[in-house]
Amino acid sequence: MPGPTPSRADRRAEAGFRWYDGRVVRREYRVPALVAALGLLATLLGPTGAGAHALLERTDPRAGSTVRTPPREVRLWFTEALEPAWSRIQVVSDNGRRVDGGEARVDRSAPRLFRVSLGALAPGAYIVRWRVVSVDSHVSEGRFTFRVAP
Repeated sequence: MPGPTPSRADRRAEAGFRWYDGRVVRREYRVPALVAALGLLATLLGPTGAGAHALLERTDPRAGSTVRTPPREVRLWFTEALEPAWSRIQVVSDNGRRVDGGEARVDRSAPRLFRVSLGALAPGAYIVRWRVVSVDSHVSEGRFTFRVAP
C-alpha cells in the first residue's frame, strides 16, 4: 500500500524552495542574488577618495609666498587633467580689484596645468580663486594668497 501523497509544500521543500511571506523563493538563488546586489551597489557608488577629484598640487607663485618681482602669470598644477570649458581662475588685489587678464587656459601639452596672465602688479597682497572641473566631471575649488614685496 502506497504512503500518503506528499503535499505541494512538501514537494517544493524537497526541491529547494522555501516560503517567505507568502512567496516561494528558491534557496539556491538567495546568496548569488545578494552578491549581485552588493556588486551593483558598489559599482553605482563608484570610486571615492582623493583620486576622483582634481586636487591642487602646486602653484607658481607659491601659495602664501612673498615675491620680489611681480609675476606675469599664475600657474596652478592639479592631480588630474582639466576640462577647460568649465574651469576658471580669478586673481584680485587685496582691495577686490581684478588683476588677471581674464583668459585662463589649460596648457595643451600639459592638461593638468592651468594658467592665467596678469597685468602689472603693484606691491601688496593678491588672492587667487580657482574652480576647476576634471575631465571625469568632478569639481574642485579653492583659494590662496601671495604677496608682491615693495
